[in-house]
Amino acid sequence: MWDRKEKITINKDKLLYILDFFDVYLMRFIQEILMDSKEDPHFSAVAANNMILCYLEIMTELGQKLPYNSVKEYFEFQGFDPEEYDAFERSRIEESAYYRGPQF
Repeated sequence: MWDRKEKITINKDKLLYILDFFDVYLMRFIQEILMDSKEDPHFSAVAANNMILCYLEIMTELGQKLPYNSVKEYFEFQGFDPEEYDAFERSRIEESAYYRGPQF
């Protein structure tokens, strides 16, 4: 079994290549969250928030300068309206009470 805390060697260029696609996926995921049903949601705002925070940390560790330093700044940079960020944040807070898994 692979120990997640074990240090591994990764090709930086290949990881950055994959992360470029991840950013597009993340934008689509956020759009799905914002359009999701409030009564019966199928997409996780907590998971998206975790992904943004992990993305920020990994890109920083890789020495990449990003034009944002927080989830809120990520939303602003990607062109979301403040109301969309507020709706996302409300969903994240409501969901966090019953979310199974880590919350960063």
